[in-house]
Amino acid sequence: MALGKIVSGSDFGTPISEPVEFAAPIRELKSEARLLFNYADLDITQYEALNLGIYYLENDQWKYIKTYTSLETGTFWAYSKKVGIYQIRTDPMHPAIVLPEEYSVSQNYPNPFNSNTIINYTIGAGEFRNFDEALIQLKPMDVSVRVYNILGQEVKTIVNELQLPGFYTVTWDGRNNYGSRAATGIYIYQVIIGEKVFNKKMTILK
Repeated sequence: MALGKIVSGSDFGTPISEPVEFAAPIRELKSEARLLFNYADLDITQYEALNLGIYYLENDQWKYIKTYTSLETGTFWAYSKKVGIYQIRTDPMHPAIVLPEEYSVSQNYPNPFNSNTIINYTIGAGEFRNFDEALIQLKPMDVSVRVYNILGQEVKTIVNELQLPGFYTVTWDGRNNYGSRAATGIYIYQVIIGEKVFNKKMTILK
């Protein structure tokens, strides 16, 4: 990473940093890289940090990249495959996405239910408490959401993938892995995030 020369781009938001050039032998990476910054290094308030965004210069236009922030750690970041010039800018039209600091799983709703039910959970970004730890730990985690009957037999796998810190909502339609309706009764839904395990009960009524 090197600090690039100032480049004139169309005004999109207010620049609050010098443009930074991320250099590589190729124009686009095979996988997304994480661009991570510490807004404690910037002369801004925490409120102003909510409007921070990371922008990429393309065809003389500054283009917003979805930007995430953790107020607890004072960090903000984005993911991109593009090699080139980036800049930190602030624009109320593109506020940063504030991530949760802790892991949590809510009670499904409605409960009891007879057709669909919703499960909300959060993957926290607050396991680290400083910028150096964030560089290492801010990465996708193995996440699964599964439904079991009271005998411990798996009924449905709703989620089984890598997910980044954030807020998530999933819906279960009351069907098993084979597409058949689950019977009336009590079920356990289990959410596993990394090494953290959450179990909650829900009820199907017909």
